[in-house]
This record gives sequence, structure tokens and C-alpha cells, in this order.
Amino acid sequence: MFETEFLIPQEPEISDELVLRKARIYDIIDQDNNQLRVWPLPDLVGIPENEYDNLPVFQPFYPGTYISGRTVKKDGKEKADLVWCVCTKDFQVGYILGLCSQFYWDDDQKAKAGSVRFEKLANYCRERKCWASDFKYEDLVVVKATQNPSSGGLIEFYNRNTGDWFLINTTGAMISVQRSKIYLRVGSPGKSFSSIDMSGNSIDFKSNEVNFSKCQQIILGHSGMKLAKIPGGTSIGRNGVIVTEEPSVLV
Repeated sequence: MFETEFLIPQEPEISDELVLRKARIYDIIDQDNNQLRVWPLPDLVGIPENEYDNLPVFQPFYPGTYISGRTVKKDGKEKADLVWCVCTKDFQVGYILGLCSQFYWDDDQKAKAGSVRFEKLANYCRERKCWASDFKYEDLVVVKATQNPSSGGLIEFYNRNTGDWFLINTTGAMISVQRSKIYLRVGSPGKSFSSIDMSGNSIDFKSNEVNFSKCQQIILGHSGMKLAKIPGGTSIGRNGVIVTEEPSVLV
């Protein structure tokens, strides 16, 4: 030790200031953990391969949410999704905000990648008779949109002016809650499909087949009458058909 210390000792700086960073998703930890191992850029771009498993692990910024995507470990560096993160400068603490949009200043087609095609979306809903004529592009709010050419996807959106809400799967299944109706559909126009269109005055069912099972009673009205039936195996003679009542169906 020195007999005389000429400088006042400095304590290591510890800062909880969060900075914004872009990162690749390196790996999904496990099903019981909503954290992701991420590869911050450009800070750790040159990290050696034997240190990949020591990359920082961050959790979602908002509780009760989870963000996933393509990873470096499974899909490769070029295909891995990018996320926005806020973290300390030493990457010891961090949170994932969400997936990151790409900006292509020199390629107009790439710049449109990930954008929602409003008119195509509107036509899709018009074919299914569930589109409001006053739904304008400037009122569109997309909550979530994801699509994989090989496995499908979904889009959730609503009209910020009217509150009309839509959830559509690429298989053709959809749910819509609107001002004057609720609409559910499975299938596509021109093919086999089933739908329920419910308004304040009526409910319209469309399907190739409707089955009621394990129903103790089916009520089709309140006239006080019951449905008539012909017992199975009863032969029809010259004196007419033996008809009995069906107690479980009221009309």
C-alpha cells in the first residue's frame, strides 16, 4: 500500500438508466419462462460463438405478455426476428418491448413488407357479409398481425371511430363484434362453411348440418304444442300412421 493516497477513491458507477437497443432473438428459454435470450446490436455483434449461451436474458416489458419469434439458434442469423429492448448499458437488466419493424430506405417493395393491405382486408370481409361501409382506412387500428406462408397466421384489428372489432385467422375462421351485430364464421365463400349472424332482432344460422347433442329439451317456440313423431319401425297401414308426441321438443 502507498503511504499517501493522492486521489479520492472512486466507487464503481452503478446506473439503472435504461437505453433503447435493437436485438436479435437468439433463443426461446422454455415454456415455463417468458424470457428470451437476445443478441443486442450493434454492441455485441462481434461476440465469439462460444459465448452465445452467455447472451443476456430479458423479460417482457409489460406483465402478462409474451413475445416470441424466429430465433438465431433454430432459424439462423439472417431469418431471426428483431426486437426492441430497453436495458442497462451493461445488459444486466433488460426488458423486451416488441418486434422491430425493418426500415429499407433504398427498396420500396421491402419497405412495404409487414404492412396491412387495407383494401384486400376489406374485400375479404365484404365477401363474408360482415363489413361496415363506413369503415375507413384512417380509422383502422391493428392490434396484431402475423402471417407465415407455410403455417398460417391471424390479424386482430378494430375501427377506432365505431369500436367494430375483428379477429380473422388465415384459414377463413373469423369473429366480429360490431355495433349492431355479432358474426362468427368458419370456412370460405364458395366452399363448405358455417356461420352465425346475430343482430338485435334475429339470429341467422348457415351450415350444411346442425347437430344438437345431449340436450334434455329443445324449445323452438312457446305455442304450447309439441312436435309429432312416428315411432321407429312402425308400419304404415291403411288406417293411417301411428303418431305420438316428442316431449323433448317444444314448438
